Amino acid sequence: MADGSVPWTRYAGAWLAIGSSPGALVLGAQLADEGGPLPLVWLLPAAGLMATLLLLQGRLGMRPPQGAGQGFAELSRGYLPPAARTAVGVLIAAGMVGWVGFSLGIGGESLGRALDAPAWLCVLGLGAVVGLLALSDVRYWNRVAVATTVLTLLAAPLLLLGVDGVRAPVTAGPGAGAQAVVLLGAFVGYVAVFMLRSPDFTAGLAHRGGLVACVAALVLPALGLVLVGAALRLSGDTGGEAGLAAVAAMRLGGVPVGDLLVVVAVVAPAIAAAYSGGLALKTFTGVRPRMATSVVLALGLVLGVLGFHRGLVDWLSLLAGIGPPIAVPFWVEAARRRRGYRPRRIPTVVWLPPALAGAALMAAGVPGAPLLALASAVVVAAVWGMSGRTADEPANGYTLPRHQGPPVR
Repeated sequence: MADGSVPWTRYAGAWLAIGSSPGALVLGAQLADEGGPLPLVWLLPAAGLMATLLLLQGRLGMRPPQGAGQGFAELSRGYLPPAARTAVGVLIAAGMVGWVGFSLGIGGESLGRALDAPAWLCVLGLGAVVGLLALSDVRYWNRVAVATTVLTLLAAPLLLLGVDGVRAPVTAGPGAGAQAVVLLGAFVGYVAVFMLRSPDFTAGLAHRGGLVACVAALVLPALGLVLVGAALRLSGDTGGEAGLAAVAAMRLGGVPVGDLLVVVAVVAPAIAAAYSGGLALKTFTGVRPRMATSVVLALGLVLGVLGFHRGLVDWLSLLAGIGPPIAVPFWVEAARRRRGYRPRRIPTVVWLPPALAGAALMAAGVPGAPLLALASAVVVAAVWGMSGRTADEPANGYTLPRHQGPPVR
């Protein structure tokens, strides 16, 4: 655009990729497996909470005065001390390596079954395709991501065609209190990792409408696939298993629809993870973006070939407890800066204890762990945000214009 802003369509593929991930199908199946039909009275607030988290974090990447106009890696330089910035960069890069390996691993296995070929060979082939796209211009792979997402959304409902007597995935009843906690926590956990790095996919957006469109591109497909997954589980067509293997095993007239769906669906998330992981790696190594992305891809490919994805999900789920507590102080500090207060760097004590607590709760399998971690982070960040406000109050009550502010000390 003439003013240097970026259209939201440039990033739509990344948001659609997360919303159409096979993980959304599995999430719906697992939720139905634990509590039956999903209570509509809690399902909609859960989707709303997911959207709120994405809006708050995604806003940080928008152009001033809404945000800083930077991706998360660059943004963190003005918000975190050097040591903390390195730690968060390592965490995100490691998480993205894991998700690349996870996507390539499950996609390669599914492709191997569909083609009756060795899984390792299919992982390498899929990795080559993902690598070529991730290292190309973002506008190019964005188009590919949109195309694969559309195919995923078209193919997913086909799984229901082979089911006799599809049961409704939702109920008008309120359900049990524990089910509500699990439902809300599951939706937070689903977007926790992507939420943290979402400024990478909003950097340069000038208008809130573009951010809302991006968030809708993730939330609406994810909600739809969650319902499909729940319907499959309740209809008894997952063989008693609420997992990705059950979804992949779905057949329709002898055609391996499930396997083909998984292959198509993992391409876009793998590209987005490699791209964002490269940006995070660049933060604490200083290497060029293409080299950083190549390293993330190579490490993820090794994990995929080794089949490490079979045991990786539990480790990656820890990030669901870690991500939101890291993000919350950014929202508080960004709000302070928009009101004209002096910029402050976020102390480690504000984000690290809630993040560690979130990881511990997730590891312990505590129901609603992401919600507890998020709530604790909000309390700690709010206390920190209020502290020092009097000292930072501009003289004579004058508030700096929202597009201005002194340099970070």
